[in-house]
Amino acid sequence: MGYLSTLLRMVSEGDICGCNYYSFGLTNGFLAILLVLLMRSGYVYDRFLINKIRLWQKLNVIKNLMVQGIHEGIEGFKGITNFR
Repeated sequence: MGYLSTLLRMVSEGDICGCNYYSFGLTNGFLAILLVLLMRSGYVYDRFLINKIRLWQKLNVIKNLMVQGIHEGIEGFKGITNFR
C-alpha cells in the first residue's frame, strides 16, 4: 500500500510542477528559460559533482580519525610522563 500512495503522490506533484512550468512559460518566456537552466544546473551537479563530494567526505572522515589518533597519542604520552 505504501508504494501505491508514493506513486500517486509523485504523479500528482509532477502534474503540479508541469502545470506551473507551462503557466510560467505562457506568461513569461524569460522565466521559463531561467527554470530550464536551473534544472540543467541541478542535473550537472547531480551527475558530475556528487561523486567528488562523496570522495571529499570520505577523505575528511579519514583525516579527522588521523588527527584524533594523534591527539590521543599525545594525551597518552603526557599522561605517562606526568605519572608520579
